[in-house]
Amino acid sequence: MNTKNLNTKEQGVWNVDDLKPLIGQDGHQYHTFLDNETMLVEYLEYPVGHIDPQQPHDWDEVYYIISGQSKFTADGVTRDIKAGDNIFVAAHIVHKFHDITEDLSVIVFFSKQEPSS
Repeated sequence: MNTKNLNTKEQGVWNVDDLKPLIGQDGHQYHTFLDNETMLVEYLEYPVGHIDPQQPHDWDEVYYIISGQSKFTADGVTRDIKAGDNIFVAAHIVHKFHDITEDLSVIVFFSKQEPSS
């Protein structure tokens, strides 16, 4: 499998099992495995009890929950999330995972296009 960080338009195939060992190597709870002109994609893991430190981003993003359970708050609205859920968060919206009751594995897709005003 291809686990390197692609920064061109080349093709890539990734398996979550290959990405798991890369978590934490750079001190983060995520691993960026695709970064080109139009999008950035990360794999992240948050264990039970983890405090999500993220701040609002400049790009729209979509989370795909591979496994786990927690609460997710965005723009003041809290929802229970679980494996199989997809979450859209617009750029500049305050959001975070919290009350993690089962270790989370998540793929995050960033648009890399700032919204028009």
